[in-house]
Amino acid sequence: MITVTGLLDHAEEKQIVVPAVKKWLDELKDAAYEADDLLDEIAYEALRSELEAGSTRKKLCRLFSSHNPFDMAVNAKLEKILELLEYLTRQMNALVGIGGMGKTTLAQLVYNDKQDRHFNLKAWVYVSEEFNVSKITTEIRSKVSSEDCKANNLSELQQELKQKLEGKKYLLVLDDVWSDKYAEWESLLKPLRAGAQGSKIVVTTRIESIASAMENNQMLIDLIHPLEKLSDDDCWSMLATYAFHDEISNSSFKDVGKEIAKKCGGLPLALKTIGSVLRSKRNVKEWEKISQSNMWNLLSDNIVPALKLSYHYLPSHLKQCFAYCAVFPKGYEFYKKDLIPLWMAEGFIMEAKEGDDNEDVGDAYFKDLVSRSFFQMSSSSQNCFVMHDHMHDLAKSISGEFCFMLDKNSSDKVPTKTRYLYTHHGDVVFSYVYDGDRGYYKCIIEKVNESQVLRTFFSDEYFYRNWRVMPALLPKLKQLRVLVLYHYRKRKLPNSIGNLKHLRYLNLRRASIIKLPQSVSSLYNLQTLILRHCKYLVELPANLARLINLCCLDLRGTKLRRMPPQMGNLVKLRTLTNFSLGKGCGSGIMELGKLQHIHGELSIENLQNINPEHVWESKLRNKEQLKTLEFKWRGESKDAKHAEKTLEQLWPHEKVENIRIVGYDGTRFPYWVGSSSSSLSNLVCLKLIECNNCSCLPPLGQLASLKDLSITGFAKLVSVGLEFYGSCRPQ
Repeated sequence: MITVTGLLDHAEEKQIVVPAVKKWLDELKDAAYEADDLLDEIAYEALRSELEAGSTRKKLCRLFSSHNPFDMAVNAKLEKILELLEYLTRQMNALVGIGGMGKTTLAQLVYNDKQDRHFNLKAWVYVSEEFNVSKITTEIRSKVSSEDCKANNLSELQQELKQKLEGKKYLLVLDDVWSDKYAEWESLLKPLRAGAQGSKIVVTTRIESIASAMENNQMLIDLIHPLEKLSDDDCWSMLATYAFHDEISNSSFKDVGKEIAKKCGGLPLALKTIGSVLRSKRNVKEWEKISQSNMWNLLSDNIVPALKLSYHYLPSHLKQCFAYCAVFPKGYEFYKKDLIPLWMAEGFIMEAKEGDDNEDVGDAYFKDLVSRSFFQMSSSSQNCFVMHDHMHDLAKSISGEFCFMLDKNSSDKVPTKTRYLYTHHGDVVFSYVYDGDRGYYKCIIEKVNESQVLRTFFSDEYFYRNWRVMPALLPKLKQLRVLVLYHYRKRKLPNSIGNLKHLRYLNLRRASIIKLPQSVSSLYNLQTLILRHCKYLVELPANLARLINLCCLDLRGTKLRRMPPQMGNLVKLRTLTNFSLGKGCGSGIMELGKLQHIHGELSIENLQNINPEHVWESKLRNKEQLKTLEFKWRGESKDAKHAEKTLEQLWPHEKVENIRIVGYDGTRFPYWVGSSSSSLSNLVCLKLIECNNCSCLPPLGQLASLKDLSITGFAKLVSVGLEFYGSCRPQ
């Protein structure tokens, strides 16, 4: 496999320059996947034999870059637009230009302007080629209100949005719009006219005729702002900024650098990516080699040549991580913490050195792709990322048939070479009330039926009827590494899921299941299990501790009564969001103490069930990577002493940043809550909720780093006096 991998890396450049090589390369990749499946089969059987042998013995004994150079380049234009936004009273602004010109970046700077205080509501929606009025309206509504949508059709949805916008001044950005059809615009704009005077809609588009469609709908255009290509001097300036970063550019690079900059065609995206490549090249001859590459002349597939070159110079381990992202739709927003486990599941991340962790290696991969502009920060959230349209086109051209998107409009069957499949419902808004054509689901089964070598099956969050197709498909998809089933609307999963012995990533977010089948305990390779917002889930498989490769167990929003036995065996666990304590059975608090690597956030629930004498065995003071902790009591135990002894022993590590204490029955708080000498020097957020037996507060005024304090539901608290500051006094 090492030899084959090396050959694949060598062939990556050839498939770009010599089209005939691509078919051969696809065949080689196909064979490599099959070989890898076989190796996984062998490894699984070895692991199964080892674990089942151990299980038998137990039975006999009865005993898981804030720096943005483009900001400077467009600063003057940005200020002009901001001034216009302040004074104009009509509603539409259009930014027009070819792909990669910086339309989205410019709109982003306007949208995120921290000095702007003019708008009550803001919303950013990525539109792309599919101008789906229902989808766009739903996304706008979700951005302006967090309340659940109760609409059953487009008319009701538009009425809800109209009510949310009435009397409010809003800023709406519609990014990458392609449709200039009058009827579609008329339908979309209907509820948007309800906003207060001074509301703004900014549209980024490559098609100038879209302005006519908006004007025909009586939405007068305040500003059509065509973005021009950068001048040769500006191109060189921007390229040098990325190539040399904070260093002073060497004059010996200037001539060849200007040649490269000119070949980028005045496109900021091309300049950023090529500049990032040149950053690691410190020899003029290396720059000359890039300038003289024949890839600059390849225009047949509409991929920007500079992006092809940038991909060519990616390290091989980053190439497969990038190409995998072609499985997602254009404009798909993703979090770093969500993408890295997918790469791990597909085997794209090289084994970490001793002392390191695979997630940390994946984090370095991700940051590298961001620094090279293959990923960029989303406009709607600073924690989200997207691929630019041109980057997505590049990923699709590289992945070919290995990535495929299936929706209700797909006419072709899934290609036999496809390994990564994304199923998209189509009309995404009202699928939960849509009775549906059973022939549609039968059609999906038929189209996927022959694709028995799939490694990723991704069912998006709007495919509410996925339960109709999975029982028929799961027995055939034996090579799956990744299975994502949002909103699975059945109380039980098929037992056949336990036969997916190569499965490493299982995401059942918002599923309606009550419990997982026991067969899940046979998924020995499973690394990630996401059960977030499975609000009916009350029980996990009794043998879950056999999943010794489990790294992430997300249980937020579930109703678990207890943790299964021997949770301490899952020593690779890094993410464990919830630990629920049962009465006299399941895993006790001492099992939590064995999990040395958990980080991020953890909620310890049902603390009324614990024996205070064993609380110290949780070893919270040793878990320095836990940044957020929640301690939760349920019911009315009325045992104040029990609660006080319990909380006293739950003293966290000094690096904790956020603490929530909910339902605490004690009459006083222990020493470590609020004392300046308790070493909670990093605590920035403290929430005390429903602590109804407490009549006074701890000395919270001594927590020097505290920024967010919330105190609710203290039935016996009458007043707050100087005791709030302890031995200190307010300045």
